[in-house]
Amino acid sequence: MMHSNECPGRAKLRVATKNVQGKKSPQNHRQNCDTSKGWKAQQSSEIFHQDYAFLDELRQSDIQELKKAHRSAKKAGNAPLADRIHRNLLRLENQQKAETVRQKLEQTRAELRRENIERMNRGERPVYLNNAELVARANCGTTAVSPNRVECITDND
Repeated sequence: MMHSNECPGRAKLRVATKNVQGKKSPQNHRQNCDTSKGWKAQQSSEIFHQDYAFLDELRQSDIQELKKAHRSAKKAGNAPLADRIHRNLLRLENQQKAETVRQKLEQTRAELRRENIERMNRGERPVYLNNAELVARANCGTTAVSPNRVECITDND
C-alpha cells in the first residue's frame, strides 16, 4: 500500500532511530523524487524559491550593513578593508540583480504560456519565442526582434 507522501517507484526511506553521539534523529525528511516520476523540475524550482525566499530579505539587509561598513572604513582610511567590503557588496548586488532577472523571465514565460492558451482557445496558433525574444519581451526592448513578435506593454499606452 502506497502512502500519499511516498514517491512512486521508490523504496521507503528508512530512518535510523538510534541516537548517535547525543544527536537527535531528524524528524522531517523531504523525500527526493525523480523528475520522471511525476515532479516537474519547474515545480521543484518554484518550491525551492518559496522555501528560501527569506534569503532575499537577508541579502538586502546585508547590503545595507555593508554599505554602512564601507562608508565607515573609507572614513577611517582603511583602504584594504574598504576594498574587501566593496567587493563583497558588489557580489551581493550582482546576486540580487540576477535574481530579479530570473524572476522577470519566469514571469514573462508564465504570461506567454497564458497568452498561448488563450490564443489556442480562440483557434489561433500559439506564439513560440526563442531566448533572445523572451529576454527582449521581459525587458520591453525590441532590439533585434521582429516587431510583430514582441509586444511591450507600458503604462503610457
